[in-house]
Amino acid sequence: MSYLFVERIMAKSTYLAKKQRLDRLLGILKSEDHSTTESIAKKLRVSHRTLMRDLDELKNSGIPIEADRGRGGGLRLNAQWGLGRLQLNHKESLDLILSLAVMEKLKSPMLLTHVRSLRDKVFQSFPDEHRKKLQSIRKRVLITEVAETDTLGKPTEIPSNVRNVLQEAFFDMKVIKIFYQDAKNNITERNIESHYLLLSWPFWYIIAWDHLRNDIRSFRIDRITKAQTQNVGFNLHHQDLFTSKVQRFSESI
Repeated sequence: MSYLFVERIMAKSTYLAKKQRLDRLLGILKSEDHSTTESIAKKLRVSHRTLMRDLDELKNSGIPIEADRGRGGGLRLNAQWGLGRLQLNHKESLDLILSLAVMEKLKSPMLLTHVRSLRDKVFQSFPDEHRKKLQSIRKRVLITEVAETDTLGKPTEIPSNVRNVLQEAFFDMKVIKIFYQDAKNNITERNIESHYLLLSWPFWYIIAWDHLRNDIRSFRIDRITKAQTQNVGFNLHHQDLFTSKVQRFSESI
């Protein structure tokens, strides 16, 4: 048996043990209104240092654990938090915040009473480093006026595999290879950097740096027939050019 194989088995075993410990820690916090760090550490058979690391990991995942000061301080879940009802990962929370922001910008006559406060509460649940990334992403999503569907036609359904690639590449700032079908049904292959997403309801566009044209281009998302993430990242650049391109649009969400 090779050393690498043994190392992988040990790593997997360590991961499972930690996951089980975190699950049990959550169970203790759910079942008890108030627990001390000392009593929880004994139940889990871990050191105080390990317990504090586990608690920090849960907090960073968005679980609102309240703690009294001191080594023997009490722990509790925030009474307003519905543990077990809804737990969102980072990308799901991001989708929710952007969806709420889009609704707010569209000035929908319905469902807007608590949109802003709900968006702010979800946003505040992120750790600081995630909030900074979220702020950056929000600035890259733009809303403009409703499109004239009489002249542009109706949007077609976007395949889920294409949608997922475009979304992930936008969030992670990765170059995408796309096959784009224009209004005349001509298909071209492009490598693009998706700097902005633009909603002109009901159409979504990518405003991108196009490697083929070495310039800024916009692509209607429902006309992208295939998409593949490239293992190449990009930084936001040519901001002076993008600013002039998007200044006619409304402010970012």
